[in-house]
Amino acid sequence: MACRSTKGIVTVVDVVASVASPDDFPGIYADHLDETCWSDDNKRVVLSSLWRSRMELLMVHVETGEVTRLSNDPLVGSWNLLDIRKDLMLVACSSPSQPPYLVVGKLPSTGEPLAIKWLRLDSEPKPLPQVISLLG
Repeated sequence: MACRSTKGIVTVVDVVASVASPDDFPGIYADHLDETCWSDDNKRVVLSSLWRSRMELLMVHVETGEVTRLSNDPLVGSWNLLDIRKDLMLVACSSPSQPPYLVVGKLPSTGEPLAIKWLRLDSEPKPLPQVISLLG
């Protein structure tokens, strides 16, 4: 990964040779990394990566190398990050049994509990305050 402060390349997450169980982190298998993948604090990167037969949403803390799986619905087979602005993530979700749909979720600040509430955008219309509450 290119380091913004030194303009050099640093290794944040090492290569994973093998995993002991299916829930263990298998490594990063992403076909690209958008410029809009950075959290608001510029310390975390959010990306979609293969994890077994699924596309999962991951967060990598670039200072510690800690990798966290953000996708939290086992019924969704594919989580694709479309954009992140001010820690508000726009994600396309899909699976073989349902058509694609969009969700929005707020990335918690560093040190806060990781409890992302995903708001499905194509469900029943929600009042604007629910979307605004995701930002604050």
